[in-house]
Amino acid sequence: MNGSIGKMVLAIREERGISQTELAKGIMSISQLSRLENGQMEVDRMVLTALFQRLGKSLDKLELAISAEDYRRDGLRKQIVQSLIEKDDRAAEETLKEYGKYINTKEPLHRQSLLQLKAVSGKKKGNTIKYLTKALEITFPEWKQKNWSRYFLSMQEIEIIMMLSYSRITENIPITEMKSTVNKEPDVKEEIKYLEELVDYIEKHYTDEEEKSKVFPKCVWLLGQLYYKVGEEKKAEDICEKGVQNLAENGSLTFMRELLALKLKCLKELEKEIQKEYVQREKKSVEFLYEIAEKAIPEDTFILFMRSSEQGEVVVSNELIKELRLAQSLSQGALSEDICTQETLSRIESGKRSPNRKNFRKILQKMDMERGTYYGFIEADNYCLYENVRLYKRQWAKGKHEEALSILRKVEKELDLTKTVNRQFIETEYFSTNRGEGKIAVEQEIEELKKILCYTMKNFEEEVYRVPFRQEVILLNLMALSFKIRGKKEKAISIYEQIHKRYENSQVMKIHHAVSEFLIYTNYVAVLEEEDKLIEAEQIGKEGIELMIECQRGDIAGRILANLSCVYEKQEERKELAEECLRNSYYLLVLYGYEMDSKMLKEVYKGLYGLELY
Repeated sequence: MNGSIGKMVLAIREERGISQTELAKGIMSISQLSRLENGQMEVDRMVLTALFQRLGKSLDKLELAISAEDYRRDGLRKQIVQSLIEKDDRAAEETLKEYGKYINTKEPLHRQSLLQLKAVSGKKKGNTIKYLTKALEITFPEWKQKNWSRYFLSMQEIEIIMMLSYSRITENIPITEMKSTVNKEPDVKEEIKYLEELVDYIEKHYTDEEEKSKVFPKCVWLLGQLYYKVGEEKKAEDICEKGVQNLAENGSLTFMRELLALKLKCLKELEKEIQKEYVQREKKSVEFLYEIAEKAIPEDTFILFMRSSEQGEVVVSNELIKELRLAQSLSQGALSEDICTQETLSRIESGKRSPNRKNFRKILQKMDMERGTYYGFIEADNYCLYENVRLYKRQWAKGKHEEALSILRKVEKELDLTKTVNRQFIETEYFSTNRGEGKIAVEQEIEELKKILCYTMKNFEEEVYRVPFRQEVILLNLMALSFKIRGKKEKAISIYEQIHKRYENSQVMKIHHAVSEFLIYTNYVAVLEEEDKLIEAEQIGKEGIELMIECQRGDIAGRILANLSCVYEKQEERKELAEECLRNSYYLLVLYGYEMDSKMLKEVYKGLYGLELY
């Protein structure tokens, strides 16, 4: 990590009036936090994520360069969860053993993570509550006091609290009898009050909506279940709607189906037939995603508690160094000279050793890479700017162009435009908005885009010679769209294919390039379909839906479904499937608030099938 990310932690902490003791409690020492804030210490991604979450913020807005070791730990954890989703208990158990050997057990969050995974994988052995309680007490021993406002909790801690609550409900153990093995009817009112306090805490503490959407819907679903159990269907319906809206505003899929299912039960009891029909269609559209991707819907609620929407970009520092060196035809000896030994560089590139912060920056600078260890679309110490960039992009995607441009102008005023990536971001976005207004001649577009891209991807012609960063993908996509408009669709396909292959061949899972992949999958399918490359279009489209499920993103999936409907419409024997894709795409886009897109699809559907969608 460079010093700036520590400064960001310090600035947010002081702005929110949180002491070092409160932020560090249970996960690191105060001296370690001081060193991080002063740029004198690095921490791994899990610790950094927890710090941001305790500050109520999301690390997903930053694009992190992490070590191979750090990446491996994260991958093993995801592998365990995926094995449990697929009900492969043996694979989960074997990977859990490997994870236990790989983590640093001196780190509180690593120990907590291990116990949380043991709790989920060991449910059949009846160890769930024991492991969850042990896990939570590592960082939050005061959890039974329930005075949430006094504490600052990460998502992992809140997940465990919810899993414990769910365990008490399903195993009939009251809060006051956590150590009892005797089944007793729990005090539902006490549990409701407990969850109401937790919901209130999340609403007030998580000021970053993106991060809130990872925990808030889960908690309101749990609370809604109890409201329904005691016959308060209206309360249950209202709290479910809050959860659905939170997910919709952030494009998330996690617990959407479960919230809609509970809402349906409430509407049935309340005899709201018209509303029930709408919700039924929305629930079906979510289920259709799993159906088209041929993926099983997770049945285990504990696994659902551990899943969230993911869109944090990650670059493995070891891979980045090797890619850049090979692209510039440098030998290991030439690159390592005056920085480290050739043997050290060889071990770094193979992932056997991680570069220290100082040498990493020196290596990048030697290869003319003006980049540190993190960025989002921009480089700044002010976290609010990252939040505003995300808001700008969401407003633009939903067709709210005036609001989006107002936010962009505000961001531009506050950015340091002497920094290359900031200049690249601003020029890209204004190019994109002007292009949409027809203010740039088509023949000028490619050269202008190349110029902006070359700020960071030096000497680019038509070869994507390394895994591109977020903003570079946006530029490459705009370039592909320009080729498409000019009738040079094969060149557009070539750009998408190159990016896709880079991600396919990277050691980093595509889930860690989700923001970039959302864009590529949507447009790649469309241009393949237009060129009647239907087999390839279907393959890419299904891959895209699979990634959306893995990332737990429902909003972009609706657009990919619409493109797949065009693919199937061209195949006589699959027209029924084309209709299903288009219909469910419409309901997904409505659910996630994409009014312009859904209106367009409604007209297309009526034109094709002579029916109105409601």
